[in-house]
Amino acid sequence: MIYQTRTRVVTNRGKTYIRQLCRHFSRKVPAEWKEDWGKSELPGGPVTMHADDESISFVVQSSTQEGLSQSQHIIEDHLIRFARKDHLAPIIWQPMGSTQETPTQ
Repeated sequence: MIYQTRTRVVTNRGKTYIRQLCRHFSRKVPAEWKEDWGKSELPGGPVTMHADDESISFVVQSSTQEGLSQSQHIIEDHLIRFARKDHLAPIIWQPMGSTQETPTQ
């Protein structure tokens, strides 16, 4: 079973935060990014990030609820630290439901 959650944070600096987050994460785990998207293999599961001129969005996946919570915490902790001067609104995660894992062929 794969659990998924997402959040959207209003900011005009989303592209900057993707670069900062992925660059930071890449010191310990695989991460890649372009101007308006990024992805990283956090210990709890993969996260994808997308930014536009008004926000940054995150989608987290994990095979366990604990992994989901761990990845959410990592993202929140780092984003709040990087955006400390921007006074972001509280981060609220929304479940996306769960899916059955399909075997890789």
